Amino acid sequence: PVDQLGTEAAIRVAFRHEVLQDLSEQQLRHELEALGLEMQSGQDHLGKLKSAAIWNELPMEELRKQCCELGVSSEGSARHELILRLASAKSLTPAQAAAWEERGVPLQQLGSQARMALVASLERLEELDDMELRTEYELVGLPPEAGTAPEERDDLLKRLRCFNCWQALPLNELRRECHEAGVSNNSDVSLEEDERRTQLIGRLAMARWADEWKSAGLPLGKLGSISSASRLAQQWAQFSTMTDSQLRRVLAELTGLPEKVIGTAPEQPD
Repeated sequence: PVDQLGTEAAIRVAFRHEVLQDLSEQQLRHELEALGLEMQSGQDHLGKLKSAAIWNELPMEELRKQCCELGVSSEGSARHELILRLASAKSLTPAQAAAWEERGVPLQQLGSQARMALVASLERLEELDDMELRTEYELVGLPPEAGTAPEERDDLLKRLRCFNCWQALPLNELRRECHEAGVSNNSDVSLEEDERRTQLIGRLAMARWADEWKSAGLPLGKLGSISSASRLAQQWAQFSTMTDSQLRRVLAELTGLPEKVIGTAPEQPD
C-alpha cells in the first residue's frame, strides 16, 4: 500500500519482506515471539509477520483504521500494542486474501467479519465428501427439472462457492450482480431484507444454471423467483399434453375471448 505508506516507508517494508522470506522456521518462531505471538499449526506465520512489517510503518491514523476494519479495539497510543491486537485477531493475511480473490471470491466487497464467515464456509465445502456436496447443492433451491447438477466434483464446488459468495454479498452488491447477469434486480420492498436477498440469489441461480428451463424458452430474466419459474414450467408441461380443444378452452379462460373464435383463421376479403 504505497499510497498509505509513502515511498521511503514502502522501500523499508519491501526490504523487510525480503528478509522475512529467507528466514528458517526457527527464526520465524523468534520473530513471532518478539512480536508477542506464539507459532501455531495451520497459520500463515510468514504472512502475519509481513503484515506486521506494514503495520509498523503505517501512520497511526491508518493503523487505527486497520483496527476498526478488523473489528479490534483501536484505543491506546502504543504502536506495538495495536500491532499485537491486529496480529492476534482472527483475520486473513494479505497473501491469503489475494489467493481467495484469484479464485473469484469477492472479499474486497465485504467487511472483515463477513470475509471470515465466507472463507470459513468455503473451507467447509472443501472438506465435504461427494454425497455431502450434492446434499449441499439442494440448498441452491433449483428443482431437478430446471437443470442437471454437475457430475464432476470440481464443477459442483465452483457452483457452491459462487452460491456462498452471493449469500455473503450486501444487498446492493447482489443487485449489481443481477444487473450484470441480465436479470431483474428489483425486489418487493414490503419483504424483509433476507427474503429480498433470497429472491435475487434465486434469479442469479436460474440465470446461471437452469439450462433446461432456458432451453424450454422460459423468460427467466423476467421471473421473480424460482418458485414462480417452477409454476410456469409446470403449466407449460401441462399445455404440451392437452388436445387442441383443451388448449382453446384454456386460452378462452385466459383471454376472455369466446372459445369458438379461438384457433379459427380470419376470412380473406374478396
